[in-house]
Amino acid sequence: MKRMLLALCTALLSCSLADQAVNSFSPTSDAESADRSSPSPTVDPSGAETVYIAPFCTLLGEERTRTEDYGNVFVLAWGWEAQTEQQVRDYLENAMAKVTFNGESVADAERTDVYEQEGAFHVFWEKSLGILERGKYPLTFFVEFRNVIFDGMEYFGPGTDNESVEDTCYLIVE
Repeated sequence: MKRMLLALCTALLSCSLADQAVNSFSPTSDAESADRSSPSPTVDPSGAETVYIAPFCTLLGEERTRTEDYGNVFVLAWGWEAQTEQQVRDYLENAMAKVTFNGESVADAERTDVYEQEGAFHVFWEKSLGILERGKYPLTFFVEFRNVIFDGMEYFGPGTDNESVEDTCYLIVE
C-alpha cells in the first residue's frame, strides 16, 4: 500500500498530475457529500503561490507535521491510482472515504474524471482552502471499503491486509 500511495502522492505533491487534471474537475455527487461543507477561502488569493497538501503523510514515510509560509493559497488534494480504469471505478464504487481539515469534514471537494497518464489510471479530489491564518491545522484521512478491490498491486477491503487506510497529519502555517 505504501508503494501505491507513495507513487500517487509523489506525483500529486509535484503537482504534475494535479495540474494536468485541473480542467477535468467536476463537483462531487450528493452521495459523496456530507451535511456540512468544508472551510472556504476567506482572503483574496491573487498573486499568492499555490501549495498542494495531502491529508496523509506518514503513510508515505513523511513527517507527521509540515510547515509552510503564511500568504500561500492552500489546496487540499488527494487521489487514487490503479493499473486499469475499472480498478479506479471499483474504488469509486466501494470506498467510503472521510477527509477532514481542522476538524471539519471536507464534503465539497471537486473530483476529476478518471483519466490515464503514464500507464496508470487516476482520480483526484481537491478543495481550495484559500490563504490560511497562521496556526496549526490537523488533517485526517480515513477510508474503508464495502467490498474487496484491487489496484493492480494490492487488495483493499474486508478480510485483506488493508481493510482500511487512515492517517493524521498537521499543517503549520507560519
